Amino acid sequence: MIPKDGRYWLFFKHGWWTHYVSSPSPLDFSDQPVSRLGYVHAAEVFHWRDTWWITHCSGDPTEFRYRQSNRTRGLYLGRLDWPVGGLPRLADD
Repeated sequence: MIPKDGRYWLFFKHGWWTHYVSSPSPLDFSDQPVSRLGYVHAAEVFHWRDTWWITHCSGDPTEFRYRQSNRTRGLYLGRLDWPVGGLPRLADD
């Protein structure tokens, strides 16, 4: 869970995708809209040097069929575009 912009953000994996939900309370996320962030496995979100980052482990994030491949390919790091007051999204770069 990440406190940001007066809300608490929870990132979780469900099915193939990582989703997020935010709430004004760290103890109650019910009745809050859930959004899909992207195809990310075992994500950790963190802020470092004025940039938001997200991790992805096991396979190349562009390879959607990685379940059939070697799942021990390592750790990937991607940038999140997460402006103040806005929603997080995977950065294009």
